[in-house]
Amino acid sequence: MSAPRPANRGPGAARENRLALVAAATEVFAEQGIDAPLNAVAKRAGVGQGVLYRHFPDRVSLALAAFDTNVAEIETLSADPACGLDDLLRALTRQMIDSVAFVEIVTGADRDPRLEAIRERVRVALVGVVDQARRAECSARR
Repeated sequence: MSAPRPANRGPGAARENRLALVAAATEVFAEQGIDAPLNAVAKRAGVGQGVLYRHFPDRVSLALAAFDTNVAEIETLSADPACGLDDLLRALTRQMIDSVAFVEIVTGADRDPRLEAIRERVRVALVGVVDQARRAECSARR
């Protein structure tokens, strides 16, 4: 006998389902990498695969939603004048330790333009802070 399926909560649950899928994807991708089975994400979110695909038509769409918070944190730190290179690298290192998939996205060779856009956002955030640290180091030497 199989376990009873949860009742269909209808369109009113769409926002809740999407949030649950993003949270589940963040966890599953962190544990298993970007190639983790999407049915594992749906199961952890407590929804069916149809609900997953209604919100996220492909793996990349789901990964972008799952890791947008990571990239936004890096961009926020980069924009903060009080943030130094050590702070930014500490945050980036923590994110990479916490999630194998984030490492795969940021360093991967996948040529999907959506993933390249994520890589570019991270690169731009890092370049600004690295340049600032470089200028400060040069000034300190003089």
